[in-house]
Amino acid sequence: PGSGEVVLLNETGDQVDTYDSGSPLEDAYNKAEEDYTILVGSGTFSIPDPEKNGLTIEGAGMNETTLETNQMNPDATNLTISDLEIDASGAAILVESDAAADGLRIENVRVTSSSGTTTIAFQTVAKEENVDRADGLHIENFVADNPSVKGLYLERATNATLSDITVDGVQYTGDETPPSNGIDINLKYDNYENLTIEDTVVRGVEADDFDPDPTWNAAMAIKARDDGSYSSPAATLTDVIIDNVTVEESVAGLRFGEPGVD
Repeated sequence: PGSGEVVLLNETGDQVDTYDSGSPLEDAYNKAEEDYTILVGSGTFSIPDPEKNGLTIEGAGMNETTLETNQMNPDATNLTISDLEIDASGAAILVESDAAADGLRIENVRVTSSSGTTTIAFQTVAKEENVDRADGLHIENFVADNPSVKGLYLERATNATLSDITVDGVQYTGDETPPSNGIDINLKYDNYENLTIEDTVVRGVEADDFDPDPTWNAAMAIKARDDGSYSSPAATLTDVIIDNVTVEESVAGLRFGEPGVD
């Protein structure tokens, strides 16, 4: 598609229509069915929350296609979002506790904020009876540009891969709890396995204001919660691989477990 254009393909790859005026991405999404592909040209667009299984939303590149949103709340299995920038004023991609996330793929995506108010670049939320475990979650070549609270925050994810992630600064320095981590694996209410974090850089995670106590913030934190209100059902996590991860200019590197909890 050309600048400002959006092309809709059906499940076999045949072109359904081209949209180039009004709200072209919204129009294409409204006509899309399950397993369709939306190709988005260069420019700035808005889109409803993706809720169609098997849908692919593919931009023209991080430096070409921008989606403007306060907060995107996907709710679909086997959803793919790729090759674009998300300009968010809140939590950029937030999978709510009652939303599906099995097979979710985020590839070649940068999260930034022209207003400087992105809180969390990507998050999955869990509840006591999860809709699913975000099975097969795959996030690759993903940039979290200076979020204020966390880069990536996962409360559910199994058979998941985080590859080529860049968290470039987490700037919150208030006396806060929970901690502001670059990548925060904080699994709840289920059994999880096979988590890989690879080829990743986390930089600029700042200290909090718990002085004189030790800081709670870290570049990466990994835990499966079984304490307090998270004890029933307790979460478990097995088979974790951390490979080629670089931490720069951060108060702490890797922390296992929740600070202040036995």
